[in-house]
Amino acid sequence: MLTVPSFFSGIGESLSGSVLQAGALWTLQNVPGFPPVIQTVHILGIAVMMGSIVLLNLRILGLAIPSQSVTEITNRVMPWFWIALASNVISGAFFVFGRPMRYFNNPVFLWKLAALLPAVALTLVFHWLSRRQTDYWQLSPERTWVARVMSLLSIALIIAVCTAGRWIAYLEYLEYPLWSLEPYFDGSEYSFWVGVENLGLSQVIAATNWFPTLETIHVIAAAMVVGSILWVDLRLLGLAANRYPISTLNRELTFWTWGAFSIATFTGLGMF
Repeated sequence: MLTVPSFFSGIGESLSGSVLQAGALWTLQNVPGFPPVIQTVHILGIAVMMGSIVLLNLRILGLAIPSQSVTEITNRVMPWFWIALASNVISGAFFVFGRPMRYFNNPVFLWKLAALLPAVALTLVFHWLSRRQTDYWQLSPERTWVARVMSLLSIALIIAVCTAGRWIAYLEYLEYPLWSLEPYFDGSEYSFWVGVENLGLSQVIAATNWFPTLETIHVIAAAMVVGSILWVDLRLLGLAANRYPISTLNRELTFWTWGAFSIATFTGLGMF
């Protein structure tokens, strides 16, 4: 059975019964519609983070938005990243403080923090050096390669954070990866959809690690779709990249938008 270090579970114990837990529970239970609203804010924050830091990393790797320099896109997207990060910390805190033992006894939550902290630190260092000197990462081949390595590591860490975030709710799939594969029948008249439910592939997806895996990929892809579209929308509103034609920005992001949309559609059908 997967466990967490005693110091980590001790944090959950100290939060249990605290003022923070009482405040979070009161808000979640008494403010109409607050749980789905705050969860939506959290998911939108993930989309903004994907649409900022991931696109920046792709630009550094030469895979997206070639019309904008690394310095320009860094200055443009980093404020959005920090705002989204702060939003996610605040929105996520309501659920963590509301049920601290659920999270601090969950090793997947520990893995999420273990990926999140270095991801934030790496982004902070990159942003600080970028502000310290104009075109800092483009002044020498060595710095360019360092930036590319940092970008690959940043993308890996962000994906790890999103993956762990989804798997927090699926800890049992890690401990008991194969569930009972039995035909599904809810007692109603047999229909086409019941037949689909009884397909071997459907049962494997529903009863094994495939379901949370598909959901994880689906959420990451959907966040990338929203994040990439967001930049075009902000340009249309005159709030970002005003120096660049809308057609240019749209053309440079189309591949990533439709690629992520295709992945989200495929994984969504798998879960369906």
